[in-house]
Amino acid sequence: MLNGIKLDNNKVVIDLTTLHNTAVSEIIQELKTIIYNNNVDVFYVVSNRYENELHEFYFFKKFVEQIKGKFNIFLMLKTVCFNSTKFFDSIFALGVDALDLTIDATGTDSATIDYVTRLWPSGTIFTDIIGECSDSDIKETISQFTAKKVIPRIMKENACERTESSFCVRDFIIKSLKQNSVSLKWVMNFELCGIIQQKAGQKGRSKRKIAGRVAFELASLRRKLMVKEVQSSFDSASL
Repeated sequence: MLNGIKLDNNKVVIDLTTLHNTAVSEIIQELKTIIYNNNVDVFYVVSNRYENELHEFYFFKKFVEQIKGKFNIFLMLKTVCFNSTKFFDSIFALGVDALDLTIDATGTDSATIDYVTRLWPSGTIFTDIIGECSDSDIKETISQFTAKKVIPRIMKENACERTESSFCVRDFIIKSLKQNSVSLKWVMNFELCGIIQQKAGQKGRSKRKIAGRVAFELASLRRKLMVKEVQSSFDSASL
């Protein structure tokens, strides 16, 4: 397996910061082999290489275009939450299904987060909570993010191992998401609290894929309408 690609439960993690000098065709071939031999639902693409949003966009654009062109699979992109609606318009149009955003609590514009959570379907915007927190601190942070329609993930190597009950914190995340009417459709694909959910049987996974296909179709239609609307506005302005 290529360095920079790994299989993690039901998803393939693709680290473009490691693969930036690797030919796209070589990456595609590796992904085909992995999908053929494994029951994969998700591509999780990591692309936190540049601080400038324009450089970041063009860095992963060629990879995402080919991945979405070759595979009908749920694609989640890990990137920085840039204060740029144009940046997010562009990656939404590329076909990215979900985001795992690195959000700077002091430097990220709330309006940008609100824009992103309206642009993508409910339940597809995630962020990782980092730092040393007590249970009460974690729950306060969870509530702040879920109120903004962002799904917080507490990774085991950061905070969760210092709490008394990982399952308790995870239950609090789910409760907060429900209270804020955030869809839980895709939560099952990603660990919320450093906990890997027990794998379902083949029948259950098939049901999830059927539900996933419906979600893909709706997201694709929404994306096409948006891209068409943007193009029409350019045409009317003679741009």
